[in-house]
Amino acid sequence: MKVSYRQLAAYFLKAGSIGFGGPLALVAMMEQECVHRKHWVTRERFESSFVFCKMLPGPMAYQMALWVGYEVRGVLGGLLAGICFVLPAATLLYLFAKFYQNLSSLSSANAVLDGMRIGALVIILQSVYSLFLPYRREVAAWIYCVFGALAMVFIPRAEPLIILAGGFLSLVAHRSQLYRVKTSLGSVLLALWWTHFKAGAFVFGTGLAIIPVLQKEIVDVYGWLSQREFLDALAFAQVTPGPVTTMSAFVGYKVAGDLGALTASIGMYLPGALLILGVLPRVRKKLEAREELHQFQIGAVPTVIGCLVTASIGLLISGLTDPPRVGLFIFLLVIQIRMQWPPWLVILLGSGFQTILQFFFF
Repeated sequence: MKVSYRQLAAYFLKAGSIGFGGPLALVAMMEQECVHRKHWVTRERFESSFVFCKMLPGPMAYQMALWVGYEVRGVLGGLLAGICFVLPAATLLYLFAKFYQNLSSLSSANAVLDGMRIGALVIILQSVYSLFLPYRREVAAWIYCVFGALAMVFIPRAEPLIILAGGFLSLVAHRSQLYRVKTSLGSVLLALWWTHFKAGAFVFGTGLAIIPVLQKEIVDVYGWLSQREFLDALAFAQVTPGPVTTMSAFVGYKVAGDLGALTASIGMYLPGALLILGVLPRVRKKLEAREELHQFQIGAVPTVIGCLVTASIGLLISGLTDPPRVGLFIFLLVIQIRMQWPPWLVILLGSGFQTILQFFFF
C-alpha cells in the first residue's frame, strides 16, 4: 500500500509523544502499529531488521523508526520518520534546558530534581544488570566486561576505541580458535557535534550506553555540565517519551544555546541515519551470511557494559552524598527489583519522596 509522507510523519510524531518504557517497548509499539494494524511492512521483514538494529551501534528504537520510514517511502521517508520520532522528546529536553536555571534556583523544584536524580541512578543500575543478564554465564563476556571497566578507569577518554577493541578482540579470539576547546563558537560547536557523533556511533545495547561515552567529555574534559546537571538531563530524558538519547538537546542548549541544541542532536542521530539509510540497504544481504558481525557484538556489548559499570560507580559516588539520599536510593532500588515499574514512574516516585523528606526534615 502507498503510505503518504503525511501519514508517516503523523504516526511517528505520535509514537515519539507517547512512547514510554525504553527501547524494547518502543519497538514493540512500532511492530504492533506498522506491522499488524497498518500493514506497512511484513512481520518477517520487521523482525529480521530488528536483529540487525540490535547488532549495529546507535539508539535501537530510533534506528527502527528510520528503517520503517525507509521501507515505505525510501530515504526521505526514513529521515522524516526518524526526525518526527525524536522531535517531541528533544523539544521537551530543549525546553527543560531553557528553564533549567530558573528551576534550580527554587528550593521546592530543587527537591524534585534531587529525587529525579536518585531515581535515575536506580534505573542506570538496573539497566546495567539487565544488559549483562544474557551474558552472566559466559566467561568471555566477564573478561570483556572487566577489560572495559578497567580500561575506562585508566584511559577514560578512549571509550570508543575501548569498545572497538573489545569487538575486535572477540573477532581475533574467534578466528584463532579532542583537547579542551576554548572560546570560539565554531570550535565549541564542532566539539559538541563530535562528542555526540561518537556517542551515536557507539551506543550498543541500550540508549543508556551513552553515559560512559558522554559523561567523561561533557563533565570532566570540557566541563560543559556539572555532574548534577548531567544527572538532571538524564533523569528528565527518562521521564519523557522517546529515546533517552534526546538528552543531547539539553546538553547542546546548555553549551551553545539553540544552535548548540541542534548541533548536538544532529551529531547524536546522524550515525544511525547513515547506517540505516545509507549502508544497511547496500550490504544487508552480505551481512546476513556473515558470522563476523555477530562475533564482533559478542565482544563489543560486554565491553560497553564494563564501561557503563565504571561510569555508574562515578555517578553513584557523586549523587549519593549523604545518608538520606543513600536511604532513598536503596528504598527505590528494592521497590524496582520487586515491582519492575517503568523508568519514568521510578524517577517520579523518587522525586515525590525527596520533596516530602525535604518538607518534613529540612
